[in-house]
Amino acid sequence: MLRSNEDGEVVGMSGESARVTQAARFGRAGALRSVVGAGIGDTLTRVRGFRGGPMRSGVWVVLLVCGLLTTSLPVLAQVAPPRGVELADLTWQEAESVLTPDAVVVIALGAAAKEHGPHLRLDNDYHMAEYLKRRILESSDVVVAPTITYHFYPAFLEYPGSTHLRFETARDLVVDGVTSQAAYGPQGFYVLNTGVSTARPLAAAAEIMTERG
Repeated sequence: MLRSNEDGEVVGMSGESARVTQAARFGRAGALRSVVGAGIGDTLTRVRGFRGGPMRSGVWVVLLVCGLLTTSLPVLAQVAPPRGVELADLTWQEAESVLTPDAVVVIALGAAAKEHGPHLRLDNDYHMAEYLKRRILESSDVVVAPTITYHFYPAFLEYPGSTHLRFETARDLVVDGVTSQAAYGPQGFYVLNTGVSTARPLAAAAEIMTERG
């Protein structure tokens, strides 16, 4: 059975996976429209309009929020060469050549230390983020940034080993990360989110960037 706590996290899984999909759109004035339903377990937050300075267009955010995964991930018999590139694997000269104004940057977000019951490891979300990141690299011509492993998880502080950042810290972590990469040229950014409570600081980050441009 599944239940949601007061922070929006899905807990109490028993042999099944929870998938929650949220879609949110931000315009220049920061107006928000959301749709909730079932769908693929990943979150993509798109931030457009960066050129290293204040944004010149609105911010678009799409949150496809991933729940807990309790079944084994499929094993691919053959792996095709990836279409995308991992930023961490590059030198700074190589990074300069791919971080162009037309580049799309994907930032994965998955906790490396967060409670998931007695049957799953603390780094469950991290492995989901890495798996989804690999699938994106295989199919899309994107630049994938290193995975963010710390964020906003207040509901899990009572469980030993779980880590949590304050709302403002989690929000600013994304704002600063996107802003610094945008300075090199890219204007399209996505955050691939495997959490639920993380959606609120991600939305707040989008609002800040909307106000800037």
